[in-house]
Amino acid sequence: MKKYLITLLLFCFSGLLWAEVVVTAEVDKTYLTKTDELHFTVTVTGAQGPVSTPEFSLPGFNRYYMMQGTEIINGSQTNTFTYTLLPRFVGTHTIGPVEVIYNGDVYKADAVTVQVFADDIPEGVGGASEDVSGAQNTGALPALEQAIQKQAKAQGRQPVFMTAAVSTLTPYVNQPITLSVRFYYSVPIHNNAPYTKPSVSNIFMESPTSSEGRQRIGNTYFSYFEQRYTISGVTAGEAVIGPASVHYYTTNSDDSVFGMLDHFLGGTTLGKEQSVSSKPIRMQIKPLPTQGKPSSFYGAVGSGYTLTSKVDRNEVEAGEAVTFTLTVQGPGNLKTTGDIKIPDITGFKTYPASPTADWLPNSTSRSFKIFKNVFVPGASGTYTIPSISWSYFDPNTQTYKTLRSKEQVIQVTPSTKQDRDVNFAVTAPTGSGFQTLGQDIHYLKTTSAPKQNILNALNNLSFINWLALMWLTGCIFFAFVGKKSLELKHAFSTARGQLKKAQNYEDISDALAQYLQQKFNISTASTPLRTIEQELKDKGITLQVVNDFAALWTELENYRFAPQAGNDNIAQISERALEVVKKLEANK
Repeated sequence: MKKYLITLLLFCFSGLLWAEVVVTAEVDKTYLTKTDELHFTVTVTGAQGPVSTPEFSLPGFNRYYMMQGTEIINGSQTNTFTYTLLPRFVGTHTIGPVEVIYNGDVYKADAVTVQVFADDIPEGVGGASEDVSGAQNTGALPALEQAIQKQAKAQGRQPVFMTAAVSTLTPYVNQPITLSVRFYYSVPIHNNAPYTKPSVSNIFMESPTSSEGRQRIGNTYFSYFEQRYTISGVTAGEAVIGPASVHYYTTNSDDSVFGMLDHFLGGTTLGKEQSVSSKPIRMQIKPLPTQGKPSSFYGAVGSGYTLTSKVDRNEVEAGEAVTFTLTVQGPGNLKTTGDIKIPDITGFKTYPASPTADWLPNSTSRSFKIFKNVFVPGASGTYTIPSISWSYFDPNTQTYKTLRSKEQVIQVTPSTKQDRDVNFAVTAPTGSGFQTLGQDIHYLKTTSAPKQNILNALNNLSFINWLALMWLTGCIFFAFVGKKSLELKHAFSTARGQLKKAQNYEDISDALAQYLQQKFNISTASTPLRTIEQELKDKGITLQVVNDFAALWTELENYRFAPQAGNDNIAQISERALEVVKKLEANK
């Protein structure tokens, strides 16, 4: 026993020593002007002790500032090195590769490429009322950045101002574009400066990403905070982005005795409250062309989409379920697109499931949508799930493009499961060329009639015997009912215990599946969600509770099949699952 314990401890310890060390390098922007700052971050994860300062080549920048930090969460160490860099000259520059030394070994991160553009911006490009979508030629600053820089130069004489710009003023319906809102200041600002996001009309706006930086405008350096939104036009016609605003206090330098005393005690002398706003933006949303629109177009607009297909297994027996999954990934919010029509396959029973869609982890610009069908083959043979078409509109080429999934071949073998039912129609041959299929007349074996039947015996029982019989019958009845009641209560207590101990999304799904099986005799194995919903409704569960369960079940499927799904919010999902179980319990 001690030998096995020591071996286990050594194995666990070696796992800590062999923990993978990963080095990554990233920048806060891949294109900037010569007057911008660049933030370059190197992150080291998996180390269990001190690591060396990163080494990397930096030919086109001056290193202005470095900030270092170490964070340990649940025993996992993360070292972060953030550099503020100033571009030296215009052009394409490569930063890195990066090398970090840990325990005598060298770990590397790939190089990062950025583009630095000139300070001056051509006149007539990038104004708030102009279409800047055409600035795609080589050597030109991207359209959105041109609009930001032109507005910043126009307002650079003010100590505090705001800019707002979009990557194009004439997008197509559903085309995802970027809205940038920046708050610039060259004087000290109190950190309590509430921001009010812009109102929108005929526009769908996602949650923003935040960043900050410094930029030289003329001879003055400005700091800025930026909010970037992914937006898209809802219908063809005019769309309006209202002003964004910031309320702020400047911090004054008071040379009086009271001002110096306040500064000595750590206080700050505030100026008067002020506010600043960005200018509104008017856009014209263009309709999608009808000419050449394929039947496989479901509303996606953009570029860089992917379509993949897979089956959970390629070899099954007849009667076993095969799960077919189609996954679309790309820019914008795919939740708003239509559902793919997956055709029926001859020889299969088809059970479609509700699609799931969400943003990719750590992204507010790319999303995914997953479609699932459960196919059940009825006979052996070789079957093919055909290629599925999915189309999108590319605004860069102004044409529709079609993606096609890979065909999936399924080999179905005869079922090896024995039929447990008795087939009374099959009998052995008689030997005369005929086969007996059954008998119409069955003869009964004659016996002597009993002397007294059960009714006569009960009739002869005394009053005391009748009471005893009634008491015994009641005990049997209440024992049966009590057993059923205990089983139902046990289903809830078991589910509650499993959910409180859940370590991942599969544990939560298993707990819900077991509860449904014990409480309602509903199996979730290879069963479409719509079928489960209908069975719950048939059991008397209210529509609201069924919808709550369906939303939770869909989210669990999402975490199971979405790329890079993590286990960060297990406790929250487990609490939601327990609430759903309580509602189901109260409905029953």
